[in-house]
Order: sequence, then C-alpha cells, then structure tokens
Amino acid sequence: MKKPIKIAIALTAGCFIAAFLIFTHQPALSKTDDTTAARSAMPDADSFELKTEGGTEYFKAYRAGKLIGYCIKVTAEGYAGPIDMLAGVKKSGRITNLIILDDRETPGIGARINEAGFLKQFQNKPASDVAAKKGIDAITGATISSGAVIETVGKTVSEFLSRHQF
Repeated sequence: MKKPIKIAIALTAGCFIAAFLIFTHQPALSKTDDTTAARSAMPDADSFELKTEGGTEYFKAYRAGKLIGYCIKVTAEGYAGPIDMLAGVKKSGRITNLIILDDRETPGIGARINEAGFLKQFQNKPASDVAAKKGIDAITGATISSGAVIETVGKTVSEFLSRHQF
C-alpha cells in the first residue's frame, strides 16, 4: 500500500513542476526576431530603429531614409495571460498590420486571435476606428481574448500617435 502512494505523490509532484515550467517560460525575442516581425507589420519599410519611451518599445520605420511610420509593441491581458503584439502604423494613422508575437490563449478557442480572418480586420483601419471598436468584430467563443486585443491595440496606438506627430 505504501508503494502506490509514493508513486502517486512523485508523479503528482512531477506534473506540477512540469506545468509550472511550461506556463512560466517566456521565450525572449532576439533582435533578429523583432526586426522580422517589424517587416511583417510594416512591409513598405526598408529599415527600422528600435526605441523605448515611457516603457513602450517601438520601431521607427523608414523607407529610403524617410520616416513612414511606427511599429508599436502592444501587450493585452487575454483570458489565459499576456498577448504580445506588434502594430504597424503609417503616417496617415492607419494600421498596416497586426502581428501576434506571443500568447497563451486556449488552443482552438482564444488562440483564434492568430487567424488571418481576425487579424485582417485591422489592416488599413484608422487607429481611431479601432479605438472606437468600429468595423472590428470579436471572435465568438473568444470574446475575452479578441476583445482585449481590439481594446488594447486601439487605445495604445491612439495614445502613441497623439504623442508622436508626423
């Protein structure tokens, strides 16, 4: 009787340790990964300059040496944890692309924020419209995750643009 209890305790402890390591591991993005994501967020740019201001990381995006926009790092609090994103924004204030860098959302439900259909809603949309939640639909069954993305991107990008005039 003692042996099965010891085995059960050892297996339970092992499962807790493995779960802890899986859910607390946050892979750091390298400079190369950041630049690759920035190219996806702002495909018209040919060079980027990483900046930090007031805790917000962003890239200045250039084409032929001329500033054409920004790629702003945004973090939303999703259902299962933080959702790290990069939002490309042109001088006109329109979002070029939204890239999900990392999330912990539930596969098949909240993780649907990674689907092209959801992310395409942000393309060429004025940041002010996203902030007002105009023309962006949340995902049924993943309203917490998708709603957090919509609200945080709209708010963060609009506030950033109000401080950075072109």
